[in-house]
Amino acid sequence: MQWPFRRLSVLGLALALCGPTRADEPKLYNRTLTEWIKMLHTDPKPERRQGAVMAIEVMGAKSREAILALGKAVRSDADDEVRRSAAQLLGNFGAEARDGLDDLAAAVKAEKSGVVREAVVTALGKVGSAAKPGVVVPILAGALADADVKTRASAAEYLGRIGPESEPAVPQLVAALKDGDALVRGYAAFAIGRVGPNARAAVPELARLLSDDSAAEVRKEAVQALGQMGGDARGAVPALRKALGDKRPEVRQRSALVLGKIGRDAQAAYPELKAALKDADKNVRSQAAHALPAVGANAEDVVASLVGVLQDESVEVRLAGIDELAQLGAAAKAALPALTEATRDPRTVVREAAQDAVKRIQAP
Repeated sequence: MQWPFRRLSVLGLALALCGPTRADEPKLYNRTLTEWIKMLHTDPKPERRQGAVMAIEVMGAKSREAILALGKAVRSDADDEVRRSAAQLLGNFGAEARDGLDDLAAAVKAEKSGVVREAVVTALGKVGSAAKPGVVVPILAGALADADVKTRASAAEYLGRIGPESEPAVPQLVAALKDGDALVRGYAAFAIGRVGPNARAAVPELARLLSDDSAAEVRKEAVQALGQMGGDARGAVPALRKALGDKRPEVRQRSALVLGKIGRDAQAAYPELKAALKDADKNVRSQAAHALPAVGANAEDVVASLVGVLQDESVEVRLAGIDELAQLGAAAKAALPALTEATRDPRTVVREAAQDAVKRIQAP
């Protein structure tokens, strides 16, 4: 991290030592952009070249000349910090730095410093996702095998931010789900989820992570990715059943949601979903109530289970039960006594929902 006083001191040194000025360009501290770029290209002292990068940043200079100068610095400057800061600035410029993509791509392959490679990959992700996703996806996919952990994690993160256009990188992302670092595995799962159903080949590995990974954040990303696979997630039902007993409530909640999306193909999970109606976490109980009718084939048992939910201490859970009973319509007639009782609930929102449910169930 560059502390503000250090950044100012470096910029101040560059200002003090810069050469003569011209009057026909915008200036920073009486120095033109052309002069700052010349300093970045030719000054023998790295702290002054670093000051030139900072000056370009302060000036907000996004001209082609400035972008190409920064790109050249990323690719060929002798100082690690100059290369890193130039890459970072290109990334901050986003799509406006598209003219620097070739230099960034070359730097990924040639750069020896892991810290600088991370900055370069991050810049590629920021610039490419906004300007040319198809160009950067193969490069980011290759960076998933980088020796540096943070570089691999950044590559996976930005493939995820690019979204469906990262589909060509799915094989590398699936391989990254086996990475030795939890941060990389989590970002790889995130990216696969953002690609969506076209990443269905990842379902078995996502299921393995959900069942076995020791990192809670990785399990969370895995189940969220499975939620984007639609019916193709049916192969993960055993893992999702197990995940309803996960230590983390957000993993349990999301597992119930995914099982509900899978529907009848997840019937084997009905006992676990029914048990989840008594989970310690209200969000899990609410999601289980929503999933139960989609998964359960026995309407009578589903209705009876949802009737029990109407006595839950949580307003959200009671509303979930009422909503699902209302959607069942005439098939939920056995719930009318309990719903009628719910029309006298202490909470207005519950009373109104129960009244609406009764009308829908009794409708001809």
